[in-house]
Amino acid sequence: MQIRSNRVGDLPLLAQLLNQSKVVEQIDNHFFTHANRKGPSEGKMVIVWLMYIISQNDHRLSHVESWVDQSLDVLRWVCEEPNMEASHFSDDYLGFLLEQFSVSDQWLSYETEQNQALLQIFDLSQDIVRLDATNVKSFRLACRLFQIGHSKQRRPDLPSIKNNASQC
Repeated sequence: MQIRSNRVGDLPLLAQLLNQSKVVEQIDNHFFTHANRKGPSEGKMVIVWLMYIISQNDHRLSHVESWVDQSLDVLRWVCEEPNMEASHFSDDYLGFLLEQFSVSDQWLSYETEQNQALLQIFDLSQDIVRLDATNVKSFRLACRLFQIGHSKQRRPDLPSIKNNASQC
């Protein structure tokens, strides 16, 4: 029996958040997969690419393939793509995706539907709105928004910012 251990990190959380935002479905509805291309759909490629950008804090195309290779088992699991390979995420494939995204009509159509799936608008026309303010300490240098003043936490050396919470 062989036991393998894989570092999961933040990938399942990122995959879940991206799946909830319906990025895969929206991308696949608005952009085509070339008939000769093997591997995951454009939508799944985009969420893997976004997971790379967010988890590695890096937007370079040339590093995605090696990162996918290191995380391949976890990515296959979270994306439900057992045949996913690192070569599917070469900078050539990702560059082709960017070319597709640069077609204005397709992008605007995608962006409109994606925003409708993500954004929520609330009717806040109320007669009474309650606003509570409190000071929150910060461990940063005092400047502009963060000022040194009265501290409820008895830390006059730390700058604070006023935080407001509203309730309708």
